[in-house]
Amino acid sequence: TRRQEREQVARLNLNAGEKARASGGFDQAVEYLKTGIELLDEDGWSSQYDVMLALCTECAEAARLKGDLPLMSNMFIQVKQKAVSPTDTP
Repeated sequence: TRRQEREQVARLNLNAGEKARASGGFDQAVEYLKTGIELLDEDGWSSQYDVMLALCTECAEAARLKGDLPLMSNMFIQVKQKAVSPTDTP
């Protein structure tokens, strides 16, 4: 289904973002991760919690590394608001 495809592509974007960040491609990492977040949209927090949490956390870290402090802050706020466990918050 369309929803399953979006979830699968979001996971692929998470993997690509993690690899880009690990190799120092912070701009690319942020773009991959933001695309993954957009694919899941608000429903992702309930239907794909682990993926959405990873996308937002990775995006915050990549944004920090590239010096985009407003994006980093926005991602951390989103994680803090949506986290279901205190251990899920940065």
